[in-house]
Amino acid sequence: MKKILIILILTFNFGFGQEKIDNPDNLFTNSEINDLDRIVNTFDKIIMNEFKTDSKKEAYLSFSEFAFNNNEFRIFKGFEELNAQLPYLKVFDEVWVKLNDKKWPNLNYNKDGKYLKYLMFLGQHSEIIKNYQERFKIINDIQPSVVGGIKKNMELFNYGNKNDRLFLTIHFFTLLNR
Repeated sequence: MKKILIILILTFNFGFGQEKIDNPDNLFTNSEINDLDRIVNTFDKIIMNEFKTDSKKEAYLSFSEFAFNNNEFRIFKGFEELNAQLPYLKVFDEVWVKLNDKKWPNLNYNKDGKYLKYLMFLGQHSEIIKNYQERFKIINDIQPSVVGGIKKNMELFNYGNKNDRLFLTIHFFTLLNR
């Protein structure tokens, strides 16, 4: 009886409540999911440290406000290192295409990559993400009005949901590399 109770406690403590990135129809490989997880976890840590908060929501809202007001966010400690690692991640080609080979390469979404299919899945639960994905699909670029729409609607994202934070992280890194 004690063994069953211990197993149940361990299962509850370690199996539930952990944030995870959705992987509809096993779209991404385990390695790619691990890369995406690492990107969002690192981004969370950088902005939470920068804005000295334990609240992911507060960190993302502060970051968004800073980025849009200053049109610059490369200065945060850790961004340069993470940005330099991105092209070497297995998931890179499923998210982006590199438009040049500069230190801060220009990036755009890979219109044939898995990430845009992932956004279609997320768009089933979010009008903001659905609009973002559909508008990108039409012109193969992120329009300024879409960027403004993200800023305007930052309060509507669920910062306890890793998928929403991943979307914002990828969005910001794509803009960073323009």
